[in-house]
Amino acid sequence: MKKAKKMALQAMVCAAFAAAMVLAGCSTEEGGDSDIIETNGKNATIEADNTTEYANRRGFKGAASTGWSEAAYEIKIDESTGDNVMGFMFNETSNADGTKNFFLFGVRAAGNGLEAYLSYFPEVNEEKNLTSNESSFYGTGTNKEVEILKGANSAYFPLVSGQKSVVIYVTQEKDTTQQGDPYVYVVKAYKKASADGKLDDSDEIPLASYATSKSLKDYPNSGKTGKWDNVMGFYANVKKDKYLKGSWTILDKMLVTAVEVAEAE
Repeated sequence: MKKAKKMALQAMVCAAFAAAMVLAGCSTEEGGDSDIIETNGKNATIEADNTTEYANRRGFKGAASTGWSEAAYEIKIDESTGDNVMGFMFNETSNADGTKNFFLFGVRAAGNGLEAYLSYFPEVNEEKNLTSNESSFYGTGTNKEVEILKGANSAYFPLVSGQKSVVIYVTQEKDTTQQGDPYVYVVKAYKKASADGKLDDSDEIPLASYATSKSLKDYPNSGKTGKWDNVMGFYANVKKDKYLKGSWTILDKMLVTAVEVAEAE
């Protein structure tokens, strides 16, 4: 029996929050280049190549999320000439030393479909760890990435075939198996959403078989309301001498305003 889930969010975007956005100051020399992602209200697009001397051209932009309890993005890859990545970054927090922590659901084109991964990245230093010639955020020998969803023989798992778009839905649920009943993040993927912003169970893409020994439940939200107090947003990585064109669309019920996370100097 089909069960539709209607998601309606209230946007709470303020200037003070925008001033506190993360991963600021990533210069093009260090691989952080927010200019490759263009925002227009609640949506974002990318059309960029990487003709630099670096192996990776990464960009970040965020959308304020204070007060939200759920969110859904449609990620669509229109054209990709290599292993370029588009992603949904959420629950980004700051540490006392200035480093950042965040979850990233990354998607890349593969054949006639998409592949994906879900990882947690702790203690990312945008001044050191985003060097464009490094394959990871951390560089050789210092990788702290925690893989949560991955393929059997690769960092990527098969997400969907026959299409180059997917809806990523992130919410929070109370985990009664842990002390204090904390809220934990739940990530789901759907083949599509209806025009009025609904997700149907019949379109859900199973993810459980790609789970590792780590889980989103290992990172409970410190809040008790089930609402987000942190940052979510857009991520892209264009590989050396490659081209990427695509879009991020927040469902019509997701009323948000995109704000810049990283600035190219």
